[in-house]
Order: sequence, then C-alpha cells, then structure tokens
Amino acid sequence: FGLGADVVSKGELMLAIKAGINPKKIVFSGVGKTENEIKFDNETKKGISNLIDIYSTLHELTHADVENKFKNSSYGEFKIEVGESVVSYLEPIKERYDSLSEGDVASLIKDNLDDVKNSAKKTMDEVSAVVGV
Repeated sequence: FGLGADVVSKGELMLAIKAGINPKKIVFSGVGKTENEIKFDNETKKGISNLIDIYSTLHELTHADVENKFKNSSYGEFKIEVGESVVSYLEPIKERYDSLSEGDVASLIKDNLDDVKNSAKKTMDEVSAVVGV
C-alpha cells in the first residue's frame, strides 16, 4: 500500500507501525518547533522533546547526550536523523516478520495468547484475593 503517516509522538509512531505503515513513509511533525535549538522541554517543546525521546530510546542515550550530539544541528537535520534511526531500527523487524509463514504467525499468536492468559489469570486471582471475591 502507498499509505503514509504524520506522527508527533512515540505513541503515534507505534500505532503507525502496528498499522503496517512502511517506516520510510512515516513523517515526524514538530508541533511547537519555533526554535532551531535541539533541547528537551516536555512542557513547552513537546514536538522536539518527543523526537529526542525517540532518538534517545533507539540509541540508549540520555536526553542530555542527544542535546549535546546535535547542539550544532538544525531542527530539520535532527528530524531526518531521527527518521533514519527509526527506519534502521525497524527494518530487521519488518524483514523477520515478512519471512514468517502464516503458520509461524499463528503459532506465535497461540503461544503468546497462552502466556497472556496465564498472566491475566494470576493477576485476577491476586485481585480477587485482595477484594475478597
């Protein structure tokens, strides 16, 4: 499909990926990007903060490390770097998924469903014991 997505947060990024959108067709919008400074401020600069959060997560860096790495970069350059990082991160996952047969996928779903059911039962048993039902 030729679908793309315009995302501004990690949550929207995950939704786009779950929807099967090609990572190369995901565009990061920077809500509130009035400055060129790459600085994390989740109160007044949510857009750039989301991008810093995504980049720091993918590269296992602190927000300060990301700010320092891109201190001489423009917002546009940083945005491109984040997009390329996301694509690099997701490509092997997509390749692995594409290599699975329908039987493989069904088996993974069944195995995980059993694990989820067991975990949910344990949680519900604990809740029932606390509530007294």
